[in-house]
Amino acid sequence: MCLTVGFLAAHCSRQVNLDQDMSEPSFVELDTVYKNVFLPLDGIWQGTFYIYTNPKGQQNDKVKGEDLETYFTSSRDGWLQDSVQVRQVYESTSPYFQKVTITDSYTENGNTTHVTAMGVNKVQQGLMWCVVQKPDEKIVHLGKLDDEHTIIWSRNVDDPLRKEYFKETVSSDSYEIWGYGYYGEDKTHLLPKTWFSAKYHRISDYLR
Repeated sequence: MCLTVGFLAAHCSRQVNLDQDMSEPSFVELDTVYKNVFLPLDGIWQGTFYIYTNPKGQQNDKVKGEDLETYFTSSRDGWLQDSVQVRQVYESTSPYFQKVTITDSYTENGNTTHVTAMGVNKVQQGLMWCVVQKPDEKIVHLGKLDDEHTIIWSRNVDDPLRKEYFKETVSSDSYEIWGYGYYGEDKTHLLPKTWFSAKYHRISDYLR
């Protein structure tokens, strides 16, 4: 599922269509390539989402998506900035459309705040989309299938700058997320200074 927390790729360079909504689209033949692509997520998941910031800021290099885990795990010591407890409930209503309820829990000074967002994963006109409506923002990511168990979600918005890349790999009882983002005054020709990781565990598959 595309992310809602934090400061928040063949398709990565194109502008994301922010007009995408959470309605279920009509099926077309192009959609069959992604039949049941979201089904492994059906159920309830919980875990921690971590936000990291490079204390040195942006470096003079560019990250390669296929090397993301290797680069990230070798570089993140001392970068942790924040963490969010996440609960996600997924329910597919067709082979091409899935609803999700996301609850993010933030703890600060001993007080916990819960923020709930509604969203969908959908296949529309042969493309994968993730649309999440937060209380103060709609987030739209475009997806591609990296392999049988991995989806790449990305968005590329200019004003204000919101350029993100998330690699999400699902197994039977857990899924991992690795990602990074460019925001505000960041320079997209340099390494990002903001990075993300998460590991969620399936706590129930009753919806499957």
